[in-house]
Amino acid sequence: MIKFFLLSFFLTYEIYVVKKNDTPANILEKRITQNNLKEKILKFFSLLNLAKNINPGDTFLFTDTLVIYKKDILKTYCFYIKDGYINLAMPFYYFVKNKKLLKGEIENSLYFSMLSLKEKPKLVSNFAEILEWDIDFFTESYKGDSWFCYLEKTYLVNINNETIPYDYGNIFAVRYKGKIGNFYGFYYKGYFYDFNGQSLKRSFLRSPLRYSYISSHFSFARFHPILKIVRPHLGIDYVAPKGTPVSAIGDGYISYVGYKGGYGKLVEISHPNGYKTRYGHLSRFGKNIKKGKKVKQGEIIGYVGQTGLATGPHLHFEMIKDGRHINPIKIKTARYKVLTKEEIKEFQIVRDSLVKILQ
Repeated sequence: MIKFFLLSFFLTYEIYVVKKNDTPANILEKRITQNNLKEKILKFFSLLNLAKNINPGDTFLFTDTLVIYKKDILKTYCFYIKDGYINLAMPFYYFVKNKKLLKGEIENSLYFSMLSLKEKPKLVSNFAEILEWDIDFFTESYKGDSWFCYLEKTYLVNINNETIPYDYGNIFAVRYKGKIGNFYGFYYKGYFYDFNGQSLKRSFLRSPLRYSYISSHFSFARFHPILKIVRPHLGIDYVAPKGTPVSAIGDGYISYVGYKGGYGKLVEISHPNGYKTRYGHLSRFGKNIKKGKKVKQGEIIGYVGQTGLATGPHLHFEMIKDGRHINPIKIKTARYKVLTKEEIKEFQIVRDSLVKILQ
């Protein structure tokens, strides 16, 4: 609970941040002494179906003559109290969409580069998802690399003509120019394609984690830090904070979920064409992850932990083909979508118009 002094109106007001198990009734109970006013506000909450949708992190603001409930900038409810009556008002905004080229240079990471331009984490995720089959942005991104993103941005404009950045619309094209190469992504008929018209999406992601670095590579002779012996390490260890989401690298069915010796908490997925993947040392499993469940590429199947034989929080990841372990880094998988000759011609026209923008 935080109290402020609002100098412009000479009013003391209080901000309350909603916590788990809070209800509008128990929040208002402590701050509005007149039962009839409290009941009138609660009636609005019921009519607008707000009571069931109140969430931790939502905010309330209280003064003697005003109660504001804010879920986000578009869902802000102002209850004005006067002479025993309650009047409800909401801010008015209209939407404006603009196409814009965003670009920046990597100093620390793609995440910090975009946030330094006052962009939102959502853009980082959207951008990374387009190129994630070609680039692991947390192991292959270097200082001095540059990125470009041509997209549609949504703004809110109020009655005072103030413009507020709100959300991101369609991404039309991206480019990442770095130490590991020059990568493009062009949107065409529902998918993203590289410069040559090859689908960026493949049957397997480059990595099951987006926030990680590799601490131990695939090897047939690796010194085990706990057992103190040399033995094969038929997978890759990705170091990441405990609780980091782990994604399935491809479509498939859960063939094992549970505790398994040195793996600790393990999820195993069977994929088409004789492939299997294993995700070990998890702290917990994803929601509804159970044996036999069908999972989609990118679906969260667990969270990084330190169960089993692990010296610190990390993900042990293995890939198996027809019963034999293979090095996940060297795997080359099929493209998701192939364009026809006619589509290639049409795509090239789209691509050439966008390449000029990504400079």
